[in-house]
Amino acid sequence: MLDPIDFPVEEPVASVLIDGPGTRIKIGEIGTFSRAATAPNDITLSVVVRDPNLNEPLVARLRVVSKLFQSSPRFLSSCDAETGDDVTVVPITGDSERPLTISVARTDLAEVGCYRLELVVSGTFKNTCAEAAQAPAVFTATTLRGDFGLAKWFVAVTDAPPGETGDLNAFASCPVDDLDNPQGNDFPSAP
Repeated sequence: MLDPIDFPVEEPVASVLIDGPGTRIKIGEIGTFSRAATAPNDITLSVVVRDPNLNEPLVARLRVVSKLFQSSPRFLSSCDAETGDDVTVVPITGDSERPLTISVARTDLAEVGCYRLELVVSGTFKNTCAEAAQAPAVFTATTLRGDFGLAKWFVAVTDAPPGETGDLNAFASCPVDDLDNPQGNDFPSAP
């Protein structure tokens, strides 16, 4: 008779998001764009998702947070209309590094002011993206606590002519509340 062998269950490890090749705005930094510019019509966020679970299906969620919005943050990633599930899939490459590129339409950041873009990646989100879009506090909630990778970018929208930054001091006094951090905001100081 053979004794049963218990194999350990592999616990998911949280993903880490790093800047992708050719990134124009690095994670955690502030970028600017002018509403007077004619092109391009979107902002491209390029990241590499590092995850040691090579075959774990991962999905991404993107939202924009700003005090300019009357209500909660705006959910920018797509949800399946029938199930409410996330549809932004991080491709499985067979490697621990998976490239992911997401575009944000400039119309999502239409008013002059400051914005924070938040990208979160996980394979174990607790809520559907439709539920997370309705309840900002569950944006990063996972069934295994802390099983997510998070990246944030800051965007200052100005009316200054293209190529000029305008008065960035105004943005230094424009904090964006961090909904995941009860200690306050995390908006960087203007350069």
